[in-house]
Amino acid sequence: MRKFILLTIFVFTNIIFTVGQRSKHLTGYVKDSLNSPIANAMVFIDGKKTNGKTDAKGFFRVKYKKRPRIISFLSPTHGVDKMIYKGEKTVYFVYGKGSLKTKATGTQTKIVKTRTRRGNNREFLTIYDYFKGTVPGVVVSADNSVTIRGAGSFNASNEPLFVVNKTPVSKASIESIAPSNVKNIVILKGPEAALYGARGANGVIIITTY
Repeated sequence: MRKFILLTIFVFTNIIFTVGQRSKHLTGYVKDSLNSPIANAMVFIDGKKTNGKTDAKGFFRVKYKKRPRIISFLSPTHGVDKMIYKGEKTVYFVYGKGSLKTKATGTQTKIVKTRTRRGNNREFLTIYDYFKGTVPGVVVSADNSVTIRGAGSFNASNEPLFVVNKTPVSKASIESIAPSNVKNIVILKGPEAALYGARGANGVIIITTY
């Protein structure tokens, strides 16, 4: 009888443990400040990429086992933003209302976002001067070669990918950007740059202009 009771307790305990380990689902919507849905934004839970991505309506659905602390979103058009998860079954996230100031060393993820008002950058003569003066982690050499500190690959070049107003461009193309027209810059490296594939191996510099 005692063995039967112990066996019953063991089985019951394992059932509870198994149920507790089952994946749960989190759904949500991602929109911009104008309440327009943001599509193709990747979803990260506590810094780890999930298989989730927002659809045309900004909707996403992801699985998790352990309750998240931080949910991050990476959009090719809006950069990176994040929120503290408070246990909601459905998340409603608006870009620009999150807190974005994340830095790390080595080859870990680094996200830096700078935002300025129009005309506030007149003291900079070129876009390279702007990088030097306002964007942490970006190194500009004497010949205006640009690299992102801590980002690199086995490619012949360590030049990052430049994206201007949602479009990948060459380094030569950014030289015509007047610093006074820069609205914001987002720097990506590590897993956050994976959205851009091999092109983002040396990091990504996302520039939005007025």
